[in-house]
Amino acid sequence: MATCKTEDKDLKAEFGVVKKRERNRAAAYKSRQKHTQHADALHKEFESLEKDNAALRKEIQRLQKEQAYWSKILQQHEDTCLLLSPDIILELQKPAPLPSPREINQMSFDFYL
Repeated sequence: MATCKTEDKDLKAEFGVVKKRERNRAAAYKSRQKHTQHADALHKEFESLEKDNAALRKEIQRLQKEQAYWSKILQQHEDTCLLLSPDIILELQKPAPLPSPREINQMSFDFYL
């Protein structure tokens, strides 16, 4: 009977070891799955950010071309604009002369009728 008890203890110990290995195997599988899902989520986020980044770079290029176009238009305008000459600027800064009382009396105020 002593051998039976020993064998019984050995079986229980072996069964416990097998159970522990199964639990460990299941936990390791679950952990690997969790890490895989996390890596997949990061990869999707990376791809989305790459796509957004490419779109923003394209927008930057478009805006730079538009700025160059408008800078060219402005330069062409400045080359021919009469309002930018110093004489015109000084003339525009002068206050408008007020009409004399005689000029006021001679004005037609038909819009009041």
